[in-house]
Amino acid sequence: METEEKDFQIEDDVLVKYLGTEPVVEVPEGVRIIDDSAFEYCMEVQEVHLPESVERIGKHAFQGSGIKKIHLPEGLKAIDIYAFGGTPLEQVKLPDSTQKLGHSVFRYCRMLKKAKFPEHLVEIPHDTFNGKLREIILPRDVEVIGAHAFSGCAALEHMELPESMKRIEEGAFVTCVSLEHIHLPEGLEAVERKVFYRCTSLKELHFPQKVSKFGKGIFSQCAALKRVY
Repeated sequence: METEEKDFQIEDDVLVKYLGTEPVVEVPEGVRIIDDSAFEYCMEVQEVHLPESVERIGKHAFQGSGIKKIHLPEGLKAIDIYAFGGTPLEQVKLPDSTQKLGHSVFRYCRMLKKAKFPEHLVEIPHDTFNGKLREIILPRDVEVIGAHAFSGCAALEHMELPESMKRIEEGAFVTCVSLEHIHLPEGLEAVERKVFYRCTSLKELHFPQKVSKFGKGIFSQCAALKRVY
């Protein structure tokens, strides 16, 4: 069923609130901003198509909704904090136009299995993911993985960090219990405390020579870890 105009509260170019109950939502062309909490707790909504005009998704915009699929348009520049927090979103591809990503954008997305970032992002913010994430394609230019960015991603088995990586912050991979292999690039300079805490499947780690900062408890409760070099 086609989404009706009465289902949207739109002021100028801002979608303030979705008022409908349709499972598939087509946001009208011309909307530039999805406002804070616009779809928050709209449990009926399962799929959303955003027009090419959308440039920003506000805080908590889809938090707690029933959304499983979303089309993020080229031209999207910013996604604010907790935008998709607590949704059953299954996969996501951020367009290359994305310049700003708030923290906790996909926090508590328990069904999210695959995520792809644009190449030019330099930081994965803190508390970005947890849940069933299996596949992650990191930006080519990323330099920082924020604190607890992947904590609790229990299905994540492998992680390739790009050569641009310089710092991994506190608890970034806490309780990634399936993580067996992670490549630490030669340009890495800092690994903060408890980065691999309770990564119980991790078997070995090679630290590049440039690493000059080691936090406490990096390997705490890594029962399978046999070799660090």
